[in-house]
Amino acid sequence: MTRPTIGDGPLSPPGSIHRPGNPRYGAPFPSPTPAHLGEAFKWSEVRQVTKIAIVRLFANSYCVDPSLVGRKVELALDPFDLTTLELRFRGQPMGMAIPQIIGRHAHPKAKAEQPATAAPEPGTGIHYLRLLDDQQTATLATQINYTALNSKNTDRQGEDEQPASTHGAVLAGEEQS
Repeated sequence: MTRPTIGDGPLSPPGSIHRPGNPRYGAPFPSPTPAHLGEAFKWSEVRQVTKIAIVRLFANSYCVDPSLVGRKVELALDPFDLTTLELRFRGQPMGMAIPQIIGRHAHPKAKAEQPATAAPEPGTGIHYLRLLDDQQTATLATQINYTALNSKNTDRQGEDEQPASTHGAVLAGEEQS
């Protein structure tokens, strides 16, 4: 009795069919070219060619080959660029449509990719601006308030024990000099 090898059938170990070098499945698979990717993501619209060899698509007019007059053609397009359309008739490429009037440059349902907005970070509960304001207020409270000091009220403040904020107020019962 011989031992089963990779890819021999039902007795092969699980996952062996996807291993590189398995001739049965042709792995590894080739990467698609940019042209193939572009073709895979094109949108298509079917339109009828008018008597004067014009195709209309979303307020745009395109001139096409006169041999396609009266026939329904497939328009392969990039939804973000309606200035270039590829014509196809019965699955065969028939060249490019020549833009005549361009009113809309993108497909109405084509939405530009929006970057994902990150959720706001949860707050830490620390109010940094309030801390800075409190620190600044404490610093200013220890300094001399030069605007409150003037020659008129300097001697009066020591006698009356009035705060510097009332330097311009007239006390009751006193006369102004």
